[in-house]
Amino acid sequence: MLNPSATREQRFRKTKAQLIDEIISLENAFLRSKPPNRSGAPLRAKAGERSVANQELAQLARFPSENPNPVLRAMPDGAVLYANDAAIAVKGLLVGRKRNRLSRKIAKFLPQRLKRRKPRTELFASGDRLYALALTLVAGETYINIYGRDVTDEHAARQALVAAKEASAAAEATLFDAIENISDGFVL
Repeated sequence: MLNPSATREQRFRKTKAQLIDEIISLENAFLRSKPPNRSGAPLRAKAGERSVANQELAQLARFPSENPNPVLRAMPDGAVLYANDAAIAVKGLLVGRKRNRLSRKIAKFLPQRLKRRKPRTELFASGDRLYALALTLVAGETYINIYGRDVTDEHAARQALVAAKEASAAAEATLFDAIENISDGFVL
């Protein structure tokens, strides 16, 4: 076996070029003994890239939980795999002691959604709020994603518009009745 102090002294006597050559040969020997990186990048660079990729994945994973609208993932039997805070806050949407099941009002549409494979939006009333829940089948998966949005204001505006049209039609009918029942002539 080589004497460590003698080896150290030999290295001190080498020139920079000789040391660089030795480092390169050691790196090559190391790379031959280890499977190559797919990208061919040095290990430090690859670890840095991996760290950045992990941070980006973590940010993407938080995306549904940061959504102010309800986002859920459920199985066809109504078991909830994921629900963000906005979905948990919708009263009556999740049931059970652990709130891990969909309400029957929504769960009954899940098997139909799997069979038809067509987009489907269901309305769900929660207190004085109304939510449109889009039941979306994920290709190649058995679960269904549910994306909700609060449509209370839109629904109220639509009802007000219908009421205004009905009132306008009633006023028009009353006007025409009055005109027809006038015994004297009437010109517009």
